[in-house]
Amino acid sequence: MLVRMCLIFSFLLMGAGPARELAVPKPGMSVAVREIVEWLPPDSESLIVSQGPFAFKKATFPTHSFLDSTRALPLFLALQFQGESLYELLQGQKITLAVEGSRRFTAPEGLGLLPYEGCQVLQFEKESHQSVGDAFKVCLQKAEKNIQLGKLNIAVFTDCWERDDWTLYLAQPRAGMLLCATNQSFLEEMLKRMQGEQPKRAFPDTLKEWKFLNATAPVWGLRHFSLKFSETDPTSPFDEGAVSVLPDEGAIGFVFWFDPQQDQTARAVYLSKSKKAAELVKLRWQYAEEKLTPAIRELEPGILEIAEPVDGNLEEWYYFQLILMGYLGHAVYI
Repeated sequence: MLVRMCLIFSFLLMGAGPARELAVPKPGMSVAVREIVEWLPPDSESLIVSQGPFAFKKATFPTHSFLDSTRALPLFLALQFQGESLYELLQGQKITLAVEGSRRFTAPEGLGLLPYEGCQVLQFEKESHQSVGDAFKVCLQKAEKNIQLGKLNIAVFTDCWERDDWTLYLAQPRAGMLLCATNQSFLEEMLKRMQGEQPKRAFPDTLKEWKFLNATAPVWGLRHFSLKFSETDPTSPFDEGAVSVLPDEGAIGFVFWFDPQQDQTARAVYLSKSKKAAELVKLRWQYAEEKLTPAIRELEPGILEIAEPVDGNLEEWYYFQLILMGYLGHAVYI
């Protein structure tokens, strides 16, 4: 089953070892990240954050680093938008923050990326604001159609990835900021919440996952498993037919982070109420034949840390990232 799962991003952007000490996570999101998270629909299930500044560019296959590859995850829609036309207009501009919130992952019609509802928020540095505004105007002119949500003009495009038709929505709610969404209702709710309508927040501070996450790292992610969309989600542990994670009725959530200034080890933590949590993690994350042997240890009952060195080339960390993205809901059938 493993060979059938692969990161779409890798294509678009082109036995446990000894225990390691867990870095003490630094509490809390930055003010900028928190603001964007407050815009997300409360039933958002997965969150990925890249904190810059870093250049708006594609990773160079196969020599790109783990940091380059994971940093691009919450902006891959923009990189591919309208046959890469947005990328061509903004290539090299500096991004200060990229955030993706997503939910409702579903199986594709055939092969390819799992369709989902979500939005990627890209904030560019002040020096790039004029370029971002000019690029958005070009997108409005080239769009298949323009719609208006509130007072904002939205560029709408359709694309076909493998056998699935995608509709993408591009908005510029602020200077230097782009929103690229896969679902109109998701985008509409975000825009309303940007105006102050925030009765309930996605990923509240009360989630147990925050305790085990370093939200100050350059790239990090969190998923709080939800029953709401599980029946049609092949990446949900509540689905008996799950393909990217193992079925687990006690699953709570999953987090990961990578901070190369600390060390060259990517870390993830799986949280579950199941007494078999350790067994499930080892079965999914350890593949000696693929040279994937991360250090796995139980931090607390049902709380498993997975630590994998990622300082080599793509071949050495490819399967780690493959499984990582499956747990976050973003995988592709090949």
